[in-house]
Amino acid sequence: MQHIFRSLLFLLAPISLCSSVYLSFSDDPATTVDVVAIDEVFTPQLDGTRMFSRRERYGGHIIEHAHFKHLQPNTDYTVRIGDKTLLFKTFPKDDAALRIAICGDAYGEAELCVKGLSAMASHSPRAVVIGGDIAYSRGYLMPFRGISYEIARWVAFFELWEKEMQTADGHTIPLIPCVGNHDLRPKNAWGPRGKAFYAFFPHLQTTYYSLPLGKAARLICLDSGHAADIEGEQADFLKNTLRTANEPYTLACYHIPAYPSYRAFSAGESARIRKAWVPLFDTYNLTAAFENDNHTYKRTKPLAQNAEAVHGTIYFGDGCLGVPPRHVSPSLRWYLEKTASENHFFLVESTNGRVFVRAQNLSDKSLDHITFEKTK
Repeated sequence: MQHIFRSLLFLLAPISLCSSVYLSFSDDPATTVDVVAIDEVFTPQLDGTRMFSRRERYGGHIIEHAHFKHLQPNTDYTVRIGDKTLLFKTFPKDDAALRIAICGDAYGEAELCVKGLSAMASHSPRAVVIGGDIAYSRGYLMPFRGISYEIARWVAFFELWEKEMQTADGHTIPLIPCVGNHDLRPKNAWGPRGKAFYAFFPHLQTTYYSLPLGKAARLICLDSGHAADIEGEQADFLKNTLRTANEPYTLACYHIPAYPSYRAFSAGESARIRKAWVPLFDTYNLTAAFENDNHTYKRTKPLAQNAEAVHGTIYFGDGCLGVPPRHVSPSLRWYLEKTASENHFFLVESTNGRVFVRAQNLSDKSLDHITFEKTK
């Protein structure tokens, strides 16, 4: 009840609006970048080829998008938009070391979110993956809020992102989004469920996609039943992506956990994911899954065939960057190796043929770590 009251105080507070720019990816991060501007004078300049740009209005805001390609891997570039200059570095194309951060459930409470973003930025990740519930634009705490409030939450989040997500040497950190239940309108609401999500992420064609992380790993961002069905086309996409992946490590990120640390194991979406996706994870040896939604920390045992297995997939989670953590039972479920009621994020680093995963709390102290050897 206390964290609900604190959240209500924040959700009812006024939100300041300001222009902002962020970077993301819809194609290979080694050779492309997407620039998205909200209420900015948009004449982006970058030493690459601008494949296309587009402009649209949404809820009184102008959202513009440019896609640049033919960039050089592992290279610094500067984007100039109006009076703003954004320095960023493309991903490597080879086995060079690469670090990203992964988190979930971000902009629930502003103070926690700022602390979490700042802690991640201090590690200079090449990008940050948010596994859903990014801006908390919709949800049960906002029953009387309309579309204007939903849009204001997104705009405020991107303002905060632009301010906080800078490395010590001045690099802008791109955002790689996954969709969550609080990012969309309720299923019975008027209008398209994913309108705001697609408006603020105009470079995405679907809510599931994959990106290479250098030569070492492939990231698969999935939609756990929010704007797309878990089964059907998305499951086919997942199968084809895992089957054709040439990278030795494969990582998946999505919102609702297959192996929850707080909510019921039998919960609807979790059960559907275990039926539609987990067999594919098992068949194609997914290295690790990053799950969210439960507002706790967790690491499972290696799992395959819904049982502990020496060479199984490890499921990390459970989405607790900018929301009050929930209490986890001291009695661990059969599939859990470690849990904690603590805000956190993950640092994922590939180097020397290995992938290292570290869980850090918002004071930037280590909660957990594990090393993966090559799986292919």
